[in-house]
Amino acid sequence: MRRCGLIIGVLFWVSCGEPAATNLTDAGGMVGDGGVNSCDAFPLTEMPALAEMMGIFDEQRRRIVFFGGDDVLPVNCSAAPHAVGRYETYNYDTVCAAFREEMASEGPRGRARGMAAYDREGDRMLIFGGRSRGRPEGNYRNYNDVWALNLATMEWTELEATNAPPLARSNPAGGFNRRTGELVVFGGNSSLSGLSFAPHNDVWIFQTETRSTGGTGHPVHSWRRLEVTGPTPEARLFHAAVVDDVNNRLFIYGGGDAGAWQGPFLGDLWVMDLATGDWQQLAEQSEDGPAARIWSTITYDEASDRILLFGGHDDGRVGNNNDTWSFDLATR
Repeated sequence: MRRCGLIIGVLFWVSCGEPAATNLTDAGGMVGDGGVNSCDAFPLTEMPALAEMMGIFDEQRRRIVFFGGDDVLPVNCSAAPHAVGRYETYNYDTVCAAFREEMASEGPRGRARGMAAYDREGDRMLIFGGRSRGRPEGNYRNYNDVWALNLATMEWTELEATNAPPLARSNPAGGFNRRTGELVVFGGNSSLSGLSFAPHNDVWIFQTETRSTGGTGHPVHSWRRLEVTGPTPEARLFHAAVVDDVNNRLFIYGGGDAGAWQGPFLGDLWVMDLATGDWQQLAEQSEDGPAARIWSTITYDEASDRILLFGGHDDGRVGNNNDTWSFDLATR
């Protein structure tokens, strides 16, 4: 059953109900370099239980590629003291319906709670930020480096900027803008403590393409903070974001503020025009829309001009959700 609720004017959230079952082995496409008939030779990996990793969907090879994460799972939002920051790279092949650990080249320090973005034309996964801790207790180390994983060769390369980067942080969110060749980053948490949060609402742009060599013979990359105008979203972490590179827009949804340990969580939807830096709030939290939540996922459906939302954790008794919602942008 679909349910609709008026949010602002004629803007609607729609719960999309139960998704249809899909046999991933019938997906078609390539398996590594071996074609669709190479599943028998696909080396299987027994996957450890992981959380807070960074990953993307590799459209060319029809696989999910992810890096890092945390291998001690919390119970009631608490976990036993432990070091944080896995360093492995895995993929899940949707044709063979199997996991494989990738023997990637030496790359980023192990970490969790960073962000990843997919650069389709560059055939690479980009990661930014995150946190790690080398001992069971104490403060974390936050990161503000950018790395690129070549999806054909599984080789990591650090994309070093020539100017000052954003403040190191965990739990940023954003995406890759194919129109401009830029990585877009919004918000995150700069606290080093596991007991408090220091959320942000800044927007940073990282130029991933080589603009010049600067006379050094090495690629030149740079950061710039996007100047924003008008009302802005509340500073947050644990939020979801997506870039609509067709229309040069950034969408953000939900998350938590400095009180994200206990909630209440955020349930608002915002859009930014990346050309002008103008923010616009599209929806507030409403009883007719999805419950406010952290750790959800959103994507932009270009064909229907809508935002799709899946899952996340609300501040109710159960917490975890597997619901799917759509937000129609075309009716604005």
